[in-house]
Amino acid sequence: MLKSQIGEMRKFRSKEFGPCGPRECVTQDMFNAFGGVTGDDQWIHTNTERARDSLFKGTVAQGHLLLSLTAEKLRPPRLFIIEDIQSEVVYSELIRYKRAVPAGAHIQGRQRLISVRRVRHVGLVLKFAIQVIFVDTGKVVMEGIVELLYR
Repeated sequence: MLKSQIGEMRKFRSKEFGPCGPRECVTQDMFNAFGGVTGDDQWIHTNTERARDSLFKGTVAQGHLLLSLTAEKLRPPRLFIIEDIQSEVVYSELIRYKRAVPAGAHIQGRQRLISVRRVRHVGLVLKFAIQVIFVDTGKVVMEGIVELLYR
């Protein structure tokens, strides 16, 4: 990665979140499938009848399901394209879940670039703040800091 390219990317650093990514409706089928694959099939995620009597009055998404959706489905438009990549690794520094997400809720992701740096023996490191929000209210469901390491 040329220094001039890193300099160009730094222009996208911001204190404000950019545009939202596509809308996604989280469904009971998603909760069930994710629970089946990961073993996170607790009743609050998969048993609709029992969950009606819970604090949430219905099933809610697994936290790691929401996190996994941020990788592609909820990703906002890319600000730039990094070419000639051998590999991309995502490292989560901090993830905080702020609200339960019920089946049928519509969510979106957004991000802002915090920093761009070159690290010897690693490659290019981009640090982003990410959020998942409810489409109808804009309330934050999940937020965190992630780093993308490119080699």
